[in-house]
Amino acid sequence: MQATHPYNKYTITNVYGTATPDQQQRILDFWRRNNAIGNLQEAQQRVHQVVLIAEDEGKQVVGVSTAYIQQYQGDMKNYFFYRMFIEPGSRVYGMMEFMTQMTHESLKNFNMPDKPEGMIVITENPKLMRKGMRRMLARSGLEYIGKDNSQQDTWYWGFDKPSLPGRK
Repeated sequence: MQATHPYNKYTITNVYGTATPDQQQRILDFWRRNNAIGNLQEAQQRVHQVVLIAEDEGKQVVGVSTAYIQQYQGDMKNYFFYRMFIEPGSRVYGMMEFMTQMTHESLKNFNMPDKPEGMIVITENPKLMRKGMRRMLARSGLEYIGKDNSQQDTWYWGFDKPSLPGRK
């Protein structure tokens, strides 16, 4: 059974590894409606990376969080790389923080062999690099680890270790 949580007028559902064909199609429709992922093949691959979906009262997907597994700068350990997109008309106060925290908890509690050490968050949206947003991310438990090659802020949020291994 998929865990659901109300937030404002939305329902947030954990679909990681359990998304139904109907949910997958509604996610693809969401991305297409918002011109979020232009390449259909990439969208079909990413649909399997969806952790949470946010749905409005009409069961229309209005937001998703995704995670894919990759090494961070060749340190030979795997991490979940996190992404989120909420359509503009559904961006309500605190929803981004709520979905980020829920995604972290969902991945932390997900049972899998060789589970990654934590989440890496790269803030692709320049608004998330502002001082106020940086403070909010730090308050939530994320550790700022610098800028990536594209000069985007990069954050780490471990599951059992508060700091990125080798940093503290």
